[in-house]
Amino acid sequence: MVVRVAKNPGAESQMDGQFRNSPFDQLPEDLRKFFEQPERRESPQRPGSREPIFDGQGSGIVYREDGIIMTNRHVIDGADKVKIVFKDGKEFNGEVLGVDRESDIGVVKIDVTGLTPAKIGDSSKTKVGEFAIAIGSPFELNYSVTVGHVSAKGRRVFSDQFMFDQDFIQTDASINPGNSGGPLVNIYGEVIGINTLIRGMNTGIGFAVPVNLAERVADMLIKDGRVTRAW
Repeated sequence: MVVRVAKNPGAESQMDGQFRNSPFDQLPEDLRKFFEQPERRESPQRPGSREPIFDGQGSGIVYREDGIIMTNRHVIDGADKVKIVFKDGKEFNGEVLGVDRESDIGVVKIDVTGLTPAKIGDSSKTKVGEFAIAIGSPFELNYSVTVGHVSAKGRRVFSDQFMFDQDFIQTDASINPGNSGGPLVNIYGEVIGINTLIRGMNTGIGFAVPVNLAERVADMLIKDGRVTRAW
């Protein structure tokens, strides 16, 4: 599904604040631009209006049937309002249950039950060379599907000062701004990762958080609103 985020007028925009206090906030400007999401164009507001402007967009998956949505932390963190949009056009306001800086995973709750959860695979069994399918909303082209392979496992993209839980799946399935938070699936339709990063544009180098890690983090966020680690 599509995850849209909004900030109130006068607040910093999604483009300006997306990496504030995030694993990416210390990246050089010429690298940060590759992870930013495209700016949404909305109808002009009435003077003095305090309605949120939906100025950012990412992707997500249905994690549980009771309205639990999993996405990336950098998609939803700091948003004044989150809206979940399904393919049939139904929209739901979302409540952020928690976000985790170290893994870049976030969880949103919407007031609905009876959803069909994504089929979760086992990323530990994923093998290099297997087909990988990325689903998301790149550049607001909702529900786009791209196909590639698992290029590598266990990638550490940045130093530990940016992100501690690093065990990325590398893929050459095309991932672009707006894909963040969407699923990387295998040929059986099982989610093996959460699409998170790209290394430059049009390079065929993208990275996904392994779903086994994403599950552990999401379960702690749902239960406690935060993640507890040994370090």
